[in-house]
Amino acid sequence: MDDPVGEISHIIRTLCTAPPAIQAAAIRTHFTPNASFTHPFCRTGSFSGSIWLVIIIYRWYKILSPHIDVWIDSVAFDKEKMLLYVSIHQNFRLWIVPFYVAPVKFVTVLKLTTDPAPESQDLTAAPSGPSQFTDSKEDGEQSNGKTRVRFEDTNTRKRRKDDSSESTMAITDGAGGNVKYFIQSQDDLYQTSEWIKFLVPWGVGVFLMVFWQFWATFLCVVGTKIFDFLVWFPRKIYYTDFEVFDNNDKPELGAD
Repeated sequence: MDDPVGEISHIIRTLCTAPPAIQAAAIRTHFTPNASFTHPFCRTGSFSGSIWLVIIIYRWYKILSPHIDVWIDSVAFDKEKMLLYVSIHQNFRLWIVPFYVAPVKFVTVLKLTTDPAPESQDLTAAPSGPSQFTDSKEDGEQSNGKTRVRFEDTNTRKRRKDDSSESTMAITDGAGGNVKYFIQSQDDLYQTSEWIKFLVPWGVGVFLMVFWQFWATFLCVVGTKIFDFLVWFPRKIYYTDFEVFDNNDKPELGAD
């Protein structure tokens, strides 16, 4: 992404509504190879190749609800922390539950990075060691039908690889040198009254969850009042005794 705020709406709609091939291609384009996905019902973690699990989760998402309506309500980008906040609402239709539509709202937090392939996950890096053999046949160093073998230290080989990677990135980014952003992690945040719609349909789960939330609020009020009374009552007794004690020590007014 060149412009996360401007492009994320189209990317999310592609991930949610596009056919499987386009959906997978979009994930490989915009996510890092070690991207992670976190949802109230699933989690991938982050490791080399974890993007495959992200592709599978989005594929299953489309299988459960072949037709999804999705709207982007707002987008905010914290450039310093590289966090993209997207407020979304969607109509999720489970094909196994006829005539049921789950209108859910949530916020997804996307951790962005400018490194499409983090070095810590680079499996093609040269192995550690003082030196290693390289076949100079690639460089055209061959004579009398015999291939010369030369020694090359690890640092030199790594520098050659980094130069090649930088050249590739320069070609990818173009002459303008625009910064490209990639999604390193996706964290979907749902209120309990929202994700319960996936489990208990037709408003029953929402009613039970909202009832419990109001009941919890009532318990907060009761607990606070009981605590205030337990703190106030001992103080009331203490200050009453203290005032009586002070009154006994007061000198009587009148003629000597």
